[in-house]
Amino acid sequence: TPDNRLFVLYYVHGEKIKENRLVEINADHSISAPVSIALQRPLSSFYTATVRGGCQPSNTIDVFGRDETLEMRYARIRIMLEK
Repeated sequence: TPDNRLFVLYYVHGEKIKENRLVEINADHSISAPVSIALQRPLSSFYTATVRGGCQPSNTIDVFGRDETLEMRYARIRIMLEK
């Protein structure tokens, strides 16, 4: 994010669950509680726009990837930061 916070977006799947989640990695290397990202069709494999790829830090995550049907999908996830 613009204020140097680091978040990780990932996919979780099992017998009864298929969802994307988001956690923050804090300065002390602890990890926040995961937040479920409510996508109609979770992305099982995806790419994001990153600072390493030349993008500016942002509170928005642009995600392009495939769902479990192998269909390519796009999602924009806005991180709502607490003050």
